[in-house]
Amino acid sequence: MGGAGQVKSNWPEMTVDAESDTVYLSAGPHLYAINLSNGSERWHFPAEANNKVSFYAAPALTSDNQVILAGYDHIVYSLDPANGTEKWRFAEAADTFVASPLVFESGIYAPSSDNFLYALGLTGNFNWKFETDEDQWSTPVTDGQTIFLASMDHHLHAVDIESGSKVWESEALGGSIAGTPALSSDGVLFIGTIAEEMLAIDGKDGRVLWRVPAGGWIWSGPLLADERLYYGDMDGSVYAVDSKNGSVVWRIQPDTGPDRAITGTPLVMGDALYFGAASGILYAVNLSDGSPRWNKALDGKLHFGPVGAGESILVAPTAGDQLLVALDQNGSQVWAFSKQK
Repeated sequence: MGGAGQVKSNWPEMTVDAESDTVYLSAGPHLYAINLSNGSERWHFPAEANNKVSFYAAPALTSDNQVILAGYDHIVYSLDPANGTEKWRFAEAADTFVASPLVFESGIYAPSSDNFLYALGLTGNFNWKFETDEDQWSTPVTDGQTIFLASMDHHLHAVDIESGSKVWESEALGGSIAGTPALSSDGVLFIGTIAEEMLAIDGKDGRVLWRVPAGGWIWSGPLLADERLYYGDMDGSVYAVDSKNGSVVWRIQPDTGPDRAITGTPLVMGDALYFGAASGILYAVNLSDGSPRWNKALDGKLHFGPVGAGESILVAPTAGDQLLVALDQNGSQVWAFSKQK
């Protein structure tokens, strides 16, 4: 099992566990465990809504059967995936957790808005913390030895996974970084900034290898698949970029309306790319050239990217009655999970 990435404001996020046929959805006052087969609820946490507790970052899953959930109440929770009961909590952070924690082997790495990355053990024990100059809204990534952490302080930070000591810090990258970096097998990191650029960073020393301008803020992390990067921007454009040299393979802008922003990471399934816009429309385009396949208007807005689960596409709209919708690859609804009445 593994974790998932980035979240902003009141945008729900999810993590899929195919082994247990469950999707975990962070949606405001509750984390929901939902049956992937039919959309029925298994459990929710906490049992009763509390206006002091909100969850918007996707939980992470550990190999020893824990659901790790970071909240706006400054707390990291460990839950039992069978029933949602609390196992332990870490409550030493001084501000909200906006991003999802990273789980790697026996470590939990939780970035906080108090400017610290907290390294915990699987029982919630504190190991170390690493400070940046501004909030941390981005889930870190790791190659097993180094943790790569983006921050709103305009820098990418490399941190030793064992000690929490600084390995390197990139030059100022021109803007805050809210999305999770993508990490290639050869140690290159790809990050977008609100300075309207996508950058490639050498994981060995933090050097900028190339940069590509965008038409608007890049709010989420890119998807790396078969040496191409796929990402959207706040101006409603979607890009396919060669990860080796930064050349733009194709660029499309499916909508020019006021809600055209694309703030979630796209999804690749087969030979199609799926992405949602703030307008509430989910788009499917051909991976090769960005040409359209279909689009579907959903009830609400789509701020978080779609997630694949077997043959289904999961989307989590906001501002509507449906919290989670499962679609097939032709855009037909399979099931929907709605708010509690």
